Amino acid sequence: MKWKQSSAVARKRPSKKEATISSLKNKAWAEFSRMIRLEARDPETGLVTCVTCGHKSEWNKGMQAGHFIDGRYNSIIFYENGVHPQCYACNIIYNGRKDEYFLFMEKTYGREEIDKQVRLKWESRTFTRDELAELRKSFKSRADKSIEEFGE
Repeated sequence: MKWKQSSAVARKRPSKKEATISSLKNKAWAEFSRMIRLEARDPETGLVTCVTCGHKSEWNKGMQAGHFIDGRYNSIIFYENGVHPQCYACNIIYNGRKDEYFLFMEKTYGREEIDKQVRLKWESRTFTRDELAELRKSFKSRADKSIEEFGE
């Protein structure tokens, strides 16, 4: 059987693939994390304090944005009252130091807020591409404003 060779047909290049929800969520998270750490800086020293152990460091030197409620559920992933600066050791090595985080949350927000976040964890939430793009833009704007006000 002989295969028919097609003549050289000008083909359009595939259009740029639309970003996935997952990649957009990761980009929004990167800006959210940056914003959380930048906005938590001490205005006098410029340092960020880990809410679970008290370690102080520059916002971009080993500090992370740690969730009070594990899981990165859509309903709480960008919930500001549930995300605070934590050092790498507390957030990753010691799995968030939940006992210490609980005490911080109770002292800072009270038991009602803790209960609210536990309930929020189970709420269903989806994001559209547009929502994630807007969130990313908003988080970036706030982080950039913090840098303008206090420096890098």
